[in-house]
Amino acid sequence: MTIKDIAISVATYLNKTDLVEYLSGKTEIPTTDTLTQIDVLTRLSNLVINELSTSYVPITAKEEVIVQNGKVKIEDLKHKALRILNVYDKEGNVISFKVDGEYVKVYNSVVFIEYTYLPDNLGLEEEIGFDQADVSLSVISFGVCAEYCLTEWRFDEAVMWRERYISGIKAVTIPKSKQIKGRSWL
Repeated sequence: MTIKDIAISVATYLNKTDLVEYLSGKTEIPTTDTLTQIDVLTRLSNLVINELSTSYVPITAKEEVIVQNGKVKIEDLKHKALRILNVYDKEGNVISFKVDGEYVKVYNSVVFIEYTYLPDNLGLEEEIGFDQADVSLSVISFGVCAEYCLTEWRFDEAVMWRERYISGIKAVTIPKSKQIKGRSWL
């Protein structure tokens, strides 16, 4: 899923046919207003993705790194790490590690580090860190619609989109098991 996919979805929801036609390739020459709105949708999409990844559904990465002197510098990872989840050896076994300030301390020479990260600001054609299994295109689009409506001073519509967004997030983040442990009487 790309930022462009989100922008097309949002433009469809908000009935912005000029945006949909340009982003779909049906129109080749955009107006200045169309380009401005695409820029706004790109920035708002990044805002919503950032909110999702830091508050509700973390984006994870697993990266192979070479350990030097028993530690790996966190800032040397490909992404801006928020939290180190696990460290694995070459065989895929979880190994012990310690996060100490700006380093991950581990006693192997090559490891795989699994971590959550803060996504970079993405351009229109770039892939986002979520896939449809994590968060659907529609949920992200609802969040962007809400933010877009706020920028247009359409507050009632923004509230409606925000409620749909929150409802979609709840469906993803609330545990699916609804069984309650039975009571036992002694």
